[in-house]
Amino acid sequence: MADDGERAARSGGMEGGVRGYSPLVLSHWNEMAHVSGQVGCNEDNEVPPTFRDQVFLAFANLERVLASADYGLRDVVKLCTYLVDRNDVLAFQEARAEVLLASHDGLAPLPASTLVVVSSLADPSWRVEIDAVAVRRR
Repeated sequence: MADDGERAARSGGMEGGVRGYSPLVLSHWNEMAHVSGQVGCNEDNEVPPTFRDQVFLAFANLERVLASADYGLRDVVKLCTYLVDRNDVLAFQEARAEVLLASHDGLAPLPASTLVVVSSLADPSWRVEIDAVAVRRR
């Protein structure tokens, strides 16, 4: 891995007991971070009762994983979000805007974003999963 500038980072992020993946991989000599999907559950695998709370917790988990490698939400250039209910799209968009506008001090550029509605996630209580790519700002 060292030859191409990639390394896995220990993140303290949610791994949900699943093995065989890295929560965060740094590449291009630590200038780019690829974050595995973060969900709305805490370290004890407890899931908040509301969709909105799950979204904010997923973003908090994303922020924690990024911070483990000295990145922040301002460094995110691409988000991919998976929802299990298309009726949650508007609520997600509102929560995403609230989180990202606060982290960007209301300034652009906000990250590119893809939103996909899927039939299910790995745990039936999860309603949202967010993965990200971040680039170190100079």
